[in-house]
Amino acid sequence: MIKTQNHMKSLVAVLRTPATAGEVEAYCAATPDIVADIKIVDAAIADAPSIVNGGADIVLIEAGKAGAGDIEALEHLCAYVTRGGSFIVIMEDPSADVVRRLFRAGVTDVLPTPVMPVELVAALNTARGRQAEIRAVTPSLVKGKIITVLKTAGGVGATTVAANLAGAFATLQTGRVALVDLDVQFGQVTTALDIRPRMTVLDAVRAGARLDPTLLASTMQAHSSGVLVLGAPNEITPLEAIGEKFIERLFDCLRSIAAVSIVEAPAAWMQWIGEALDRSDLVVPVAEANVKSAAGAARIAQSFVDFGLAKKSVYVLINKYEKTIENNERAKKIAEIFRVKPGGAVRLDAKAAAEASDRGLLFADAAPKSAATKDIETNARSIAQALGLELASQPASVPPPLERLLGGRFGLKGRTQ
Repeated sequence: MIKTQNHMKSLVAVLRTPATAGEVEAYCAATPDIVADIKIVDAAIADAPSIVNGGADIVLIEAGKAGAGDIEALEHLCAYVTRGGSFIVIMEDPSADVVRRLFRAGVTDVLPTPVMPVELVAALNTARGRQAEIRAVTPSLVKGKIITVLKTAGGVGATTVAANLAGAFATLQTGRVALVDLDVQFGQVTTALDIRPRMTVLDAVRAGARLDPTLLASTMQAHSSGVLVLGAPNEITPLEAIGEKFIERLFDCLRSIAAVSIVEAPAAWMQWIGEALDRSDLVVPVAEANVKSAAGAARIAQSFVDFGLAKKSVYVLINKYEKTIENNERAKKIAEIFRVKPGGAVRLDAKAAAEASDRGLLFADAAPKSAATKDIETNARSIAQALGLELASQPASVPPPLERLLGGRFGLKGRTQ
């Protein structure tokens, strides 16, 4: 392992061609915070373990044409040397299956040969930036809050609420914000944000005991809002793929890397969902003011009893809200099912919702002056107050209080005994 000062980053490159070595040398010469060890060998994969040794912040392997045994060797090497650092592989004609397999093993970038200088520089810049972010994480000092969002029925907009709450928290406070989609079968968080991360919840599951705060931080995709996103798998995955041990490890890691984490749970219920709810600081059931949501809320409330979570802190959020006497009463009844007062609402704003959905944007970016945007911020502030979170940003003006919409006092009151 290359020894470096705290502000320096180490790079080990095991390369097969002088041309690639020259590009890496030029990059390092122009990047004074990198200490590099660059070797040119004939059998890069075979020689890599002895050269890479204990690892580095950035590991670069020029594999050439790799067979099945070579891919397996790269997987083992990546697991050995990577603890949240970056592992870049250059290889000839990598198939989509090989790329997915390497990503799942922890490889952070795969470049085809002949590698273009601009692609190599981009990959090294990304690796360098990732390592700077990881070093900024101080697990022992960060004890973040976790908010789990539940849908009371299909189509209530739980994903939209979760994503926009995360975006609001990223704006309102200075700490990191994480967004995790645990709906491993039909999760749509990454679609809602128009991002295509290479690593997903399933990759975190497969990391097993290797999953720690550093690895999780390097696995998550940064959205333009600053939110770190861990999306659902691209393919339908059995709910049994997630277990209680994984939830325990994931939530511990989230508390270490983010001040606030928003977790969206699936509609189907498993034992590990009870574990997730138990480990959450706040549960946010998202509902509409209708009979279908009320029925779903009743089933969720009963599940709380079944999981031994009858005293869990709950913040009922009514989405797509339209102010009528009937809707007011329905919203109150849904909150009463959870034995709390109404938490808040997000008014129905079809134009803003369509604009955000069509472009894969947050409400704040698609329609910053819309009622939905204001309501999301108001809810985020109320939740932050309930959780004791400090906000760096103060509202420019006081928005209309949502208690006027619901006819009751706004804010989280907690479960009555």
